[in-house]
Amino acid sequence: MKRIIFDCERMKHENTGLYHYCLNLGNHLSKFTAPGMEALTLYSPPEKKYLFGKNTDHIIQTDLHKIRMPALKPFTVWHAAYQDSYYLPFRNKNIKVVLSVHDLNFMYDPSKPAFKKQRNLRRLQMLINRADVIICMSEYTKNDVEFFCDTVHKPVHVIHNGTNTLTEPQLLNRSYFPVKPFIFSIGTLLPKRIFTACCR
Repeated sequence: MKRIIFDCERMKHENTGLYHYCLNLGNHLSKFTAPGMEALTLYSPPEKKYLFGKNTDHIIQTDLHKIRMPALKPFTVWHAAYQDSYYLPFRNKNIKVVLSVHDLNFMYDPSKPAFKKQRNLRRLQMLINRADVIICMSEYTKNDVEFFCDTVHKPVHVIHNGTNTLTEPQLLNRSYFPVKPFIFSIGTLLPKRIFTACCR
């Protein structure tokens, strides 16, 4: 039996892309886990425990886990949901680690000093060193990872983010119609988002 942990720790920040990434992937993993062959446990903040149903197994995340992770001996796979996680099974080398890398946008942020960029790269490299498989959200991100980091010949796969089925809203006379083009985002509203969108 393969016992898998999916790290949903980022769900403590709502209205962000990582929140929805964890929510949707967690729901699909719960739905498609093969009974008798795989068992899924979600590593999640306490307030998000029941978003995946009452019958889902959880390990509740606490900040103390940054110092010492809980007992993980029965588990075989840890899926880290993003590239800056503080929660990885560094001590238990028997657990295979899948690391999701969404972007290296910090390398293109003109307001970030060079020493901070290097610090972020060193942290990412530490997670890559622990990972067994790396997942990138785009070819662009994969190229960045392979350029700025040493993947040590580990497999790097591109798996694009999915989307939910969107239905066209019914527009009424009192509905708001944008006058000018705009960028729609479900992520946090920060200056770096505008800069990244304009550069790419």
